[in-house]
Amino acid sequence: MSPDLWLPLATTLLFFAAGVILTILPVFPGPVLVFAGVAIFHFWLPEDSPGTTFLLISLGLTLLTLILDFILSIVGARRYGATWKGSIGALIGGIVGIFLPPPLFWIFFGPVVGAIIGEILGGRGFKDAGRAGWGTFLGAMVALATKLAVCFFIIVGFAFLLIRHLSHA
Repeated sequence: MSPDLWLPLATTLLFFAAGVILTILPVFPGPVLVFAGVAIFHFWLPEDSPGTTFLLISLGLTLLTLILDFILSIVGARRYGATWKGSIGALIGGIVGIFLPPPLFWIFFGPVVGAIIGEILGGRGFKDAGRAGWGTFLGAMVALATKLAVCFFIIVGFAFLLIRHLSHA
């Protein structure tokens, strides 16, 4: 391995690590950082990168996770009976949760509490509001699993293609 490869590879690995760690937090776009690692390596060392096709596939998957992150929480809430008021409450709860101590707790449970409050303020009973909150939580967990899967797919694909390329060089 060439010495010129170490700095771009270390930078890419830092982006990968930060991306996976931040993926666990719902408000942070972890997959975007993982994609940024691929893009940085691609443009830094185009002759050693896994290729433009992989870069574009990674971009597509990253954009898909951004869309799904929003949709899956709403779908989960709706599937469990949330009204638009519960969905708005979940959104507000997620935003407010960023600023409440301890933030790590409220980032996850702010949307759930917000959905429940939104449903109760909308005139629904606690049981129905709780179901909407549960659906919000399940949707967020499916979104998290999807984002983590995409991060690992991109990282493993990058490693596989890079090793294959370097072994033929």
